[in-house]
Amino acid sequence: MVTENFRPGTLERWNLGWDTLSRAQPRLVMVRISAFGQTGPHRERPGFGRIAAAVGGLAYLSGYPDRAPVPPGTPTVPDYLAGVFGAVGALVALRHAERTGQGQVVDLALYEPVLRVLDDAIAVYGATGQVRERIGSGTESAVPHDHYRSRDGRWIAIACTNDRMFERLARALDRPELARDPRMATTRARLAHRALVDDLVGGWIAGRDAADALAALERAEVPSSIVASVQDLFDDPQVRAREDIVTLEVPGIGTLRMPAVIPHLTLTPGRIEAAGPSTPGQHNEEIYGERLGLGRAELDRLRARGVI
Repeated sequence: MVTENFRPGTLERWNLGWDTLSRAQPRLVMVRISAFGQTGPHRERPGFGRIAAAVGGLAYLSGYPDRAPVPPGTPTVPDYLAGVFGAVGALVALRHAERTGQGQVVDLALYEPVLRVLDDAIAVYGATGQVRERIGSGTESAVPHDHYRSRDGRWIAIACTNDRMFERLARALDRPELARDPRMATTRARLAHRALVDDLVGGWIAGRDAADALAALERAEVPSSIVASVQDLFDDPQVRAREDIVTLEVPGIGTLRMPAVIPHLTLTPGRIEAAGPSTPGQHNEEIYGERLGLGRAELDRLRARGVI
């Protein structure tokens, strides 16, 4: 497998494109990730994660209606999404090559995974012409489904997605009658009275410290959580129990904490042998020599030419 993220045409100019490499190895899988993909009128345009979020439609939905659109979380989210989608495509193509002996290209534009995670916005527009707009931290299809600030200044996320969950939430609020209120008894009614519902829930949380509010919500089995900062992640017993953050000792740096290999596999779990090369070319001997079979003289010649 070959993975590359140059602008389309770059490998071809180096005589390392798909046509050349696949002739040498018909089982080759080539994963090509670029800003706009290998085809189309914008194929040669540059782009990064922020551009992908904008092109893919996710930035337009992120933020508040009276403010500028914002990146969804961080500008690099589209980069990570593209990596995940590219890996899935690579696995599918590799399985096909195992079965048939025929390789292929996995062609992925950086913006396409963003477009793919737009929920039902595309289907709704295609059917009705409705353009989904920004609604802040709320959710288009459910209420209460938002972030609410507690008395001690923490933010609590609540995801109440159906009528049964709202009944549980009403009990947690010590207001079971709310579930029978015609303005709140159904999802459609709650959406029509979004401000009323959010004010009731927000007011209840605002009158309590986060720990007390979360305890009541947990007892009622209402999906909820602190909106975690990175410090909260380090303190989270669930994150610690699953070893989602690991500690490594790195030469020249010292202790480094980083995300673990995810997902967790029961028989062949991933492991981090090193955080990465500490000097440029650290793995040249392993890759070019041991894996690709280049001899010492050839490696020395490449170093002398400044290739590696």
